[in-house]
Amino acid sequence: MSKTLNEAGIEDTIENNQMIVENLVAAAKKVTQGNTEIISYIDGVNGKVQVVSRWKILSDGNPYLATVILKPVK
Repeated sequence: MSKTLNEAGIEDTIENNQMIVENLVAAAKKVTQGNTEIISYIDGVNGKVQVVSRWKILSDGNPYLATVILKPVK
C-alpha cells in the first residue's frame, strides 16, 4: 500500500494519515446492509488513489472495516 501512496505523492505524514482515516470514516457512513463495498478516492500531488473499502455489518448494526485495497488511478 505504501508504494501506491508514494507513487501518487501521498507521503507517510501525520496529516496524510489523518486524511486517509477521514476518507474511511466517510466511507463507513455510506455502508448499508446491501452496500458493503465503498469506493472512494484520495488525491495526491502526482495522481489519485482509488480506495476500495470492504465492510461487515456487526450484530449491533455498526460497520466493521474488513479490507482496504488501494489502486493507482491512471
